[in-house]
Amino acid sequence: MKREDLKMIDSSKAPLTIALTFRGDKLFGGAERRLLRAFNEVGFKHRVVFLARACSRAELEKCIEASSCDIDGIDEIICCSNKGKILGTVASLKLLAQIKPDVIATFDDGPFNRVMIQWARIAKKPVLLTIANDLYYSEALKGKKNRMLKKIVRDADHIDLLYPRQEEYYRTLIQGKTELTITPGTFTSLNIFQPATKKKQFVFIAARLEDYKNPKMVLEAAILCAPSLREHGYEVVICGRGWEEDSLKREIADKGVSDIVKMPGYVKPHEILPSAKVLCATNLINNYPSQTIAEAAACGCFLIATEVGETCLLLDPSYSVGIPPSAQALAAKMEWYMGLDPKTQNDYAVAARAYAQKHFSIERSKEYFLSICENLAEYHALP
Repeated sequence: MKREDLKMIDSSKAPLTIALTFRGDKLFGGAERRLLRAFNEVGFKHRVVFLARACSRAELEKCIEASSCDIDGIDEIICCSNKGKILGTVASLKLLAQIKPDVIATFDDGPFNRVMIQWARIAKKPVLLTIANDLYYSEALKGKKNRMLKKIVRDADHIDLLYPRQEEYYRTLIQGKTELTITPGTFTSLNIFQPATKKKQFVFIAARLEDYKNPKMVLEAAILCAPSLREHGYEVVICGRGWEEDSLKREIADKGVSDIVKMPGYVKPHEILPSAKVLCATNLINNYPSQTIAEAAACGCFLIATEVGETCLLLDPSYSVGIPPSAQALAAKMEWYMGLDPKTQNDYAVAARAYAQKHFSIERSKEYFLSICENLAEYHALP
């Protein structure tokens, strides 16, 4: 449905009620942090209710606290503790109905969203759906068809797409039945993420250690340049939890590098990035539009990132360097960085913070989401 002719809703009108919903029982990754931060800002103009699914209040509070996200703009937080696939969906839909939202915002095509979007169509509640999973596209390129994804993107009212290079694919998928816009880059909370006294650390950080995030490449690079790490007094810190954690720990022990490679488990981004010298972003598919990269730049970290997907949109020679996804390439850049004099390293840190202040402010994204939600609400209010 097209809304090109609609103007922004009159600011003198009553605030909208916007329901933001996703699971709250797992540590938040970039997709969750992005939406929570953006709609926290939207909440200073409209009423935003966060419906956290499949979690207790204690579980959600742990996730929010670990995410380094402000929630002072969120008007109300509701937890649906039922984790059942069917009963949990029913309970969450009942809570959504009680919220009486003008707009519903969520992301990706999980089982709940498949049902929720159908319910929303019947209830005449517009849905803003963010596509935050790059795996959908990579699987499609391999010839695998996701029929449910095709249906869900056609049934949503507006698609917020994170990946510019995938625009043509999704426009073909939706066949003009859904509005689609490209998100205006990444952002972070510049007041939370600020530089601190730097330690000699190369950091890899993820909420969940998964193969496509490629933590193994970081470990392999550390093994390759172990003598230099010891000589210069650096350590490599691999943060996160997940199914690769045990195998990485075994390899650290087997290779005898436990003195220079640390695995502290999940670490809150704002507790490690301010003091880290370098962030290693080694995703195999796409590092864009990474919340972690924005957080690291705001903290004055130098960035070494794999040049995959749209990662180039975040790279700037003033504070970063791109590499192919190989341990040898990463090890070479780690060696190069350790060989820099302190002044040059500090110049990169200052440039990273300056770049974040110029390019990673939340203002553009706040206005982007405000515009979408207000236009969706006005369109659905038309007779």
